[in-house]
Amino acid sequence: MAGTTALQALTGSFGTNFAPSGSDPLHGIYNAGNWRQTVPLWSMQIVSSAAGNIQMDVDPNNPDSGVGGWLGHLGNVIANFFTRGDTNYNAVATALQFRNPNLKIFNCP
Repeated sequence: MAGTTALQALTGSFGTNFAPSGSDPLHGIYNAGNWRQTVPLWSMQIVSSAAGNIQMDVDPNNPDSGVGGWLGHLGNVIANFFTRGDTNYNAVATALQFRNPNLKIFNCP
């Protein structure tokens, strides 16, 4: 992919599965771009730094999916703040396997 950065290639592959999600001050230096998967539950968020590095996160509630999603996400952020937790990747793996029983995920902390 000469002349194309990895970030450009990634965002070029999003199609209608991801949408720009506006400014997000909660991800430190990863504030140059913010995209979120266009599903209400277990939504992947991809944020980028000015250098083109990315960080990915999966959230139980998508704040871009309406008032219910926004309130659910706010509750997740508040709970994570007080418990010093973050995305529970075991719960993510369980949700993905529930949606697709043929999907097998191993070594998920």
